[in-house]
Amino acid sequence: MPGRILVIDPVNTNRMVLKTRLLSEYYDVDLCEDAASGWASILRDPPDTVLVNCTLPDANGYGFCAKIKSHPETAHIPVVLIASASADISWAKAYSSFADDIHQLPLDFPLLVPRLQSLLRAKASLDELRLRNQTSEDIGLAEPKSFLGTVSLRRVSVAVVGSTADVRTRMISALRTILDAEVVDLGRDWAGALGCTQETVVVLGQGQDRSEALRLIARLRSNRASRFVSLLFSGGPDGIEMAERALSLGANDAFYGAIDDYALAARVRAVNNHAMLANMLRENMNNNLRLAMVDPLTGLFNRRYAEQYLRKAVTRAADTGRNLFVMMLDLDNFKTVNDLHGHSAGDKVLKSMAERLQGNLRGLDLVARVGGEEFLVVLADISKGRALDIAQRIRSVIANSAFDVRNGCPPVPVTISIGIAQADPGKSSEAKLLAAADQALYESKNLGRNTVTFAAEAA
Repeated sequence: MPGRILVIDPVNTNRMVLKTRLLSEYYDVDLCEDAASGWASILRDPPDTVLVNCTLPDANGYGFCAKIKSHPETAHIPVVLIASASADISWAKAYSSFADDIHQLPLDFPLLVPRLQSLLRAKASLDELRLRNQTSEDIGLAEPKSFLGTVSLRRVSVAVVGSTADVRTRMISALRTILDAEVVDLGRDWAGALGCTQETVVVLGQGQDRSEALRLIARLRSNRASRFVSLLFSGGPDGIEMAERALSLGANDAFYGAIDDYALAARVRAVNNHAMLANMLRENMNNNLRLAMVDPLTGLFNRRYAEQYLRKAVTRAADTGRNLFVMMLDLDNFKTVNDLHGHSAGDKVLKSMAERLQGNLRGLDLVARVGGEEFLVVLADISKGRALDIAQRIRSVIANSAFDVRNGCPPVPVTISIGIAQADPGKSSEAKLLAAADQALYESKNLGRNTVTFAAEAA
């Protein structure tokens, strides 16, 4: 997923090399040559990630990282330190400054780029939760509250699985000594790791079976109960490709070869703190919205919340230039279900509809019930083709599987019509976007229902 990266480096050649390579990966890149201009840029227009040289003309890079991480408005921004080729990497200093990672020149781009992607994914999920919490505050459902900081509010819990016994022993000793962590040695019990909760950081070693750890990552990420478990992958000396693969499958962090004890502790603490903040934001949002902003029948967000959220999402899309789509969905001939089978049967259909929608959307997508049998979905940072694929999948899931409404009654077939509209960056408003999606939905109805229609032009 693209994002905007701020590079702070006093050496022009370093800045140009980083900019060229990052642009080739479709990132937006801002450049600064010292801490003063970098800090001003961060406060003026916060980036998605900061790459900062350890040696700056007006500040120590480690200290500058600590400054970013100690400010409540910037603490959530990932910071990657860059050490010069002649300098020794100090993971102890990086640990103390709460850096997310540290790399040495010349940079190993095949590993740095997937690592940046992982950090950007993590920040995107936090940004989404912060946006939802801000929406709650703006409409008066919650008092303003800052969750961002560098002090962990709970003791770190870690499970170590895979690798060799001596590697696991050294990891466990380092984590207990430096982090005062509670550590469980799972040995090579891969299945045991599936039972870990989201409060646990799982450190997966490559082991002799090179694919076992990757299969475990895929299983944890695809399981709804374990999708938020924090994962740190440890590859062997030649495990760069495995580390890249682990990151692409959803590991929060990955490294290969021997690792400094402080480096291990810093990485575990970073993914733990991110999970802690995300869980706090998620819990706060759920508590604030459960009564006032959630539809009591389906458990989805209601129209009031959805419209406020969409207003902010449109603004953010205009600021970042990222894609934003709105999908309006309406059950076809739903009155017939109520007339033939009763309103309790209709309620069961609506509940099942909500479950099917949630099961076929990403965790960061917003889905709301905005009318009797009408639903709204907001899709951010996704291509037009992918948005259409999702809509067609939802239409198919609804149409191809009838709904159980009551005992002794045959399942009731139901179809759905869908309209989609894409925001026009800088020109759209939430009202225009909703109107365009509604018009596309109307066209789907006119085309015979059980159809997906994309609005002719961006709204």
